[in-house]
Amino acid sequence: MTALIFIDGSLIAIRQVSSTIVFAPSEVVIKVNDKGAFVNGAKIIATDVDASNGVIHIIDSVIMPPAK
Repeated sequence: MTALIFIDGSLIAIRQVSSTIVFAPSEVVIKVNDKGAFVNGAKIIATDVDASNGVIHIIDSVIMPPAK
């Protein structure tokens, strides 16, 4: 699987994804396995949904920033 990685609308990387990618310092962990694709533990349930201001991907839970 190929992952296109965007930050603030800019493509920053294209990587082959086998199981886990960790982005530092933003603490985003992407995992892909036989059960699906996950972002910080939240399952991606829909992708490429058109919105008036871009494209969204839907996950099954809320991702909170780390406590300071």
